[in-house]
Amino acid sequence: MSANRQRSKYLAFCTECGLPNRLTLFLLRQYVAKDEYSGFYCGNCGIRNEFPNSVIEYIKEL
Repeated sequence: MSANRQRSKYLAFCTECGLPNRLTLFLLRQYVAKDEYSGFYCGNCGIRNEFPNSVIEYIKEL
């Protein structure tokens, strides 16, 4: 896999304040794809945001 793909970042928007949060491919593969983590905490307001099942399935395919 190319170095650029390893450093890819994805945006997830907070459902409370709308702030975009950067999520790395490493984080998504390491935690979300292994069912250890199903969401993220917003860096602005601290609210936990859950990923929908369709997004989790997509992450598992990465």
